[in-house]
Amino acid sequence: MPRPDRIVACGRVDRAYPAHPAHPARGQAPQAHGAGVHCNMHRQMHGRTQGRAGQRGAMLLAVVFFMVVAGFLVATMLSTLRNRSASTALDVQATRAYWAARSALEWGTYHVIDPLNSQGLGASALPACFASPRSLALPGDLAGFAVSLTCERFPATGAHEEGTHRVAGYRLVATASWGAPGAAERVERSIEARVTRCKNPNATGPDHAC
Repeated sequence: MPRPDRIVACGRVDRAYPAHPAHPARGQAPQAHGAGVHCNMHRQMHGRTQGRAGQRGAMLLAVVFFMVVAGFLVATMLSTLRNRSASTALDVQATRAYWAARSALEWGTYHVIDPLNSQGLGASALPACFASPRSLALPGDLAGFAVSLTCERFPATGAHEEGTHRVAGYRLVATASWGAPGAAERVERSIEARVTRCKNPNATGPDHAC
């Protein structure tokens, strides 16, 4: 039977007899020196368990931090790609708007020069402006653009006379747009041209060019 007056605990050993007898008395049980060793081992194992738990917690925090950073980088890259894609689409539409306006301007230039005298004017008469502003419908990839063309003539009627020559000037402005006003995808391009038409009544028809 173990002695009731002997209590062994980590860090503390209470004994009812001397702590370190040189020779235990006959019939007296030897002291349990292994208790202190057992307590030290318990402390070491407990410390190792806490260290491993701390390492696992630090690794978990590192993984969470990495996932947050990676998610932020991916979101940033996707946003950049979307912005670039939208910017590229707008650039393409802006180029088309330019060519739509350019097409309208060429049409207006041909009208005021009238090289074949399709308007049936006399040798000294110069073409008038078309009804302005004028909307034009374009085919193909330019069909979705709203295109308008304005014309202003100098002088408004008649012509400047320079000897036998008759001269008139024209200011043409073509505008092509895509999308509703104020919309993010709206693009608009305007081109202006100044054209001079000269006729010499003594020149050969049909255009009587100077």
